[in-house]
Amino acid sequence: MLTYQEPNLEEIFKDRDGDGIIDAIDLQIHLNPSCSNPKILNSVMDLSACLGFETMGMDLPFVQIHQKRDPSFHHHLFVGLYKELQKLNPKEKGYDYFLQGKNETDLAETIRKFATTIISRRAKFTKEVVLKKKKGGKEFDLLNPFSIHGFYASSTKIPLPVYTPYKIFLFSILDLETAAAAANFAARMGLETLSLGLPLTFSLEDKPKGVKNLIYIGKKEDLNKIGLKKSEYSFTSEWKSGIFLLPSTRRVPDVLICGEGKGLKGILNYLSQIPMGSNGAEAPVFNAIKKYFSELREFISRKEEKGGIPKEVIRK
Repeated sequence: MLTYQEPNLEEIFKDRDGDGIIDAIDLQIHLNPSCSNPKILNSVMDLSACLGFETMGMDLPFVQIHQKRDPSFHHHLFVGLYKELQKLNPKEKGYDYFLQGKNETDLAETIRKFATTIISRRAKFTKEVVLKKKKGGKEFDLLNPFSIHGFYASSTKIPLPVYTPYKIFLFSILDLETAAAAANFAARMGLETLSLGLPLTFSLEDKPKGVKNLIYIGKKEDLNKIGLKKSEYSFTSEWKSGIFLLPSTRRVPDVLICGEGKGLKGILNYLSQIPMGSNGAEAPVFNAIKKYFSELREFISRKEEKGGIPKEVIRK
């Protein structure tokens, strides 16, 4: 009988070159059929984003379906309902971990709780971040989306992806393979930023109020659910899918990622593994700044507890 067991974080986060920076994740996530439920998938995508955020590099895709094992990963996390996981045979004690729930709501809460323990000190969005002011709309580079010219925003002081103003909005019920691709996409979203706000992912049932910038993910056949017409979005690629900018009067445009059939899975897989373009940050510089931000937050947090640092200094 399987018992609830969370991954040992010291085992899965790796510092391969000994420089004090986590640069790899030795963990593969396996989704059971219940994970295609929107409520559960939202939680899985947030967990993936948290894991991506905590490292400077990772091998994608790291989310798979059922019991497909990649031998390059030593640790495997199986996610599903209690009745689904009881059918599994653990490969080896200490190398398999499980997140399970009695029902969909219970499982979603378990996943979110674990995601929060990973990232509780660092997943903070600060209102003190001042975006660069530009006249007109933001120039979104569809060929380099994981940059300050795409999903991320820089500050007036730092020309790097400080945080993402976007939330992910799932407007379709996805099959399990596409759900895994969506989770890998979320991991890439977390990987490329200096700050991450949670929750990141929402569905039709729990669309948040007041969220201005959205990445819509779903099937072309469901575009009417978000007020769009299928006839206005045609695909020229063999994947029968695409990424589009939606008309908007706001500075930051909404983004649509949609497809037909297996096309949606194809575009999500492609986006999660797309290389950084020439406009992206150089890895050594980005890594050093990301580490600096983490250590600075910890320093300020300790000083705040003792009341030894003025608010003006913290703001600066």
